[in-house]
Order: sequence, then C-alpha cells, then structure tokens
Amino acid sequence: MASQAVDDGASTRPSAVGSDGERIVAGRSVESSLTFRPESVLQVTTAQPGRLTLKKNYPNPVRTTTTIAYAIPEQTRVSLRVYNVLGQQVATLVEGSRQPGRHEVEFDASSLSSGVYFYRLETGRRTRSRKLTIVQ
Repeated sequence: MASQAVDDGASTRPSAVGSDGERIVAGRSVESSLTFRPESVLQVTTAQPGRLTLKKNYPNPVRTTTTIAYAIPEQTRVSLRVYNVLGQQVATLVEGSRQPGRHEVEFDASSLSSGVYFYRLETGRRTRSRKLTIVQ
C-alpha cells in the first residue's frame, strides 16, 4: 500500500492506495463518503478487478439502509438479489448487463422484518453469497 498526503484545502490528511487500486483517505474509502438514495446504483471504477468479488454490506446489522459493493472483471449480465432464510426472494437490487469494475448499491431494508437474510450475486459463470442481519 503506497502512502501519500491529500490536501483537502483545510488540512493535509494521510492517504493510501490499496492493493486493488482504491484510494483511501483518513481510513475511509473516498467512494464511501458519497451519498446514495435507497436502492440506487453507483458505479465506481478505480481499477479493473481481476476476479468477481462481493463485499460485506455496511452497516451490518442493518436498521434501515445498507450498502452492498461488488466487482466484476468483465462486462456480463449480473443479478443481485436478497433472500430470507426460507430461500424466498424478497428483493432484486440489480438485474442486467454491467460494465467491468466496482459497483455499489444501496438497499432500503426498512420494509423487511428483523432477522437474517442473504444477498446473492450471480453472473453468467459464478455466484457469491453473503449474510446480512436486519434489526428494526
């Protein structure tokens, strides 16, 4: 990880560039300071990823909204869905073709009851899943 200083006009804060090419300022990803609308999708590309990844959602546990990040190495059809513990689909967050790179989606979970859920990223060839907990 390479370190450098970032001048934001008011002070100079340390920054670093992670091994995946993402710029980090004062311990936070630059992209994580962006504002999202419920169920909105934002593509953030700083370096083309070498493999399919599905990040842990944050915050977790979830009260109302959570952000889910994923990366795809090539243009492909993507679906990101949320399931309850019975395997029933409760939400579709992404459906369709996406460009290679890093993507984030904000999920509004305020209509779901408290409990454990799973989100699943599917591409043409691969699948990744993670658990999220909702606390109302």
